[in-house]
Amino acid sequence: MNPSARQWSAISIRAASGNQSGLVPPPTSSLICVAMRFSITMFAVMLVSFGAGYAVFRTRTGRTVAAVTEVAGWRLQSAVPADEDRREPEQKLDDLLALAAKPSSLTRDRALSAAISAMTAEDFRALVADPLAMSARFEKLSRDTQKMLAEAMMDRWLEIDADGALAWLKAPRVAAETALRPDQSFGMLSSLARWNPERLLELARAPAPRLDRSDAIYVAMEKLAANNPAEAQRKLATFDQEKDRRLAMQGFLSGWASVDPKATAVFARSLTDLATRKSGFLGAVYSAADKGSAAVAEIFQLLPEELRRYKWSGLSALALAQPAAARQLLGDLVSQQQLAAGNPDDAKGVSHNLGTNDPVATARWIDSWNDEMLTAVGSGFRLQFVQGWAESNPAAAFEWALAQSQRANTPADDLIRDALQLWLNDDRSAASAWIEALPAGKMRERASQALAEYLFQNGDSADAALAYSAGAAADTRGEVAQRFASAFANKDVSAAAEWSLTLPAGAARFNAIKATSSVWLAKDPRAAMAWFEQLPGGSDHDATASAFAAITVHADPSAAVEWVGQITDPKARADAAISVFEIWSWTDPQGARAWLRNLSGVDEHWKETYLRRAR
Repeated sequence: MNPSARQWSAISIRAASGNQSGLVPPPTSSLICVAMRFSITMFAVMLVSFGAGYAVFRTRTGRTVAAVTEVAGWRLQSAVPADEDRREPEQKLDDLLALAAKPSSLTRDRALSAAISAMTAEDFRALVADPLAMSARFEKLSRDTQKMLAEAMMDRWLEIDADGALAWLKAPRVAAETALRPDQSFGMLSSLARWNPERLLELARAPAPRLDRSDAIYVAMEKLAANNPAEAQRKLATFDQEKDRRLAMQGFLSGWASVDPKATAVFARSLTDLATRKSGFLGAVYSAADKGSAAVAEIFQLLPEELRRYKWSGLSALALAQPAAARQLLGDLVSQQQLAAGNPDDAKGVSHNLGTNDPVATARWIDSWNDEMLTAVGSGFRLQFVQGWAESNPAAAFEWALAQSQRANTPADDLIRDALQLWLNDDRSAASAWIEALPAGKMRERASQALAEYLFQNGDSADAALAYSAGAAADTRGEVAQRFASAFANKDVSAAAEWSLTLPAGAARFNAIKATSSVWLAKDPRAAMAWFEQLPGGSDHDATASAFAAITVHADPSAAVEWVGQITDPKARADAAISVFEIWSWTDPQGARAWLRNLSGVDEHWKETYLRRAR
């Protein structure tokens, strides 16, 4: 079994060859604009406690500020009249930013509202004297927190000193000054749009505005349309530049959709520009979800044929607001064959939101599905549902995934692996103990396979090998063993080889040895050959020869042919021959075909069939 000089040469040759800031950009397309509007809507819901706290606390306390005291770890405000607060503007901002960096809670948000209420007109004017320095101090906060603070602070400044705020915003930027960070700028825009959208449009058209021109136009028109659609539509005619007009239209559609999604959809059908039509319909389906399934269904009836896949967007938004209604509407659309399959990813937002908002009822609903429903929503639906459910209850999500894995038309390995990964990340001890307590059978075997992959990926090779052994019977095609052995060999090839030889005869052992051999040959050809020479004949020998053939064909097809000739099992020889033939055909198709036609030791009928298909 020693390699020939040609084989050794081929092995040696083959082995030798072996938005920086992360900030959201301005809305330059309709899809980005609508997505931005939707994300801002979701963000506003999350921050409702802060908004309510700012408004209510400000009303109750008036201009009160802090003699800072420690209460349960928070810097809170005691009632001190604003004009008696002796802190410098810089100190007020430092206290505010320290509060904002705390985890979100009602206590923090009340303290933030008090801190912002403590700021005076003089404080704001002093801080914006060096806008770059002030802006940079926000950088350690999350993007959402930057938006929140910028919006709340602008609210306060406009409340107490509108003239000063507008004078600063209208002043052109000097050459050394850049515009504010997008998240900070967008927060100010929201405040200005609520205060006076008409004035915001004026600011957007000023030379070198401090606020992003594109965002300002979009946000101002959005607010105008929400307040008075007819007036906003007339305002569209005042934009003479194409880019400004497009942004104004997108903002208009978004704002109008928030108050009348059906009218927006009807209007969007009359538009000739496809990007703008998309913007209008997306805004309509998202806003309709807030009004219920009947409103969503109305928009679906208005969708043009080329935008039928937007039904998934509407269902996704509805699943956030009314999960039961989303399930009912999805089922109705499938039964009426009114749901375009589209991209397989289309259904993922729906399933993830259902898993997040109403997992138990949704799980029962999925259990009742027939094959038509499974086909309509695609294989990724249950994967995303499990991931959404696992965010709140990974144990329950994993148990359901195991039960689902027994059904037909189910991506069982992916479903179990994804669910277990989330549970193990959340509570490794509990997940491992649950698997060990499972009775013997397919469910335990599949779970053990998934556990083995997780353990190995996290550097625990010894426990991973034990976990795989417990579930080896479920790896009937040896796919998990192949992945595991390949990753194992890249870390410790000798240990991977030793582990591969402990597996029982079958597909798992064959694939594990083959994967290990491939890695070993690339890392250390001499050591790989030494290991090959001490292997007994049979399946182990065939697996290694198959790996060597697949690698050496790149450097020397004749050497690969010799390796194929050493494989004794007809099926293993045929599989190796396919690998060699396909690669060899790139450089010498006639030579590869002649070799395969004359190859012995394989099923002749298979060979003739394969050659006909390979023409």
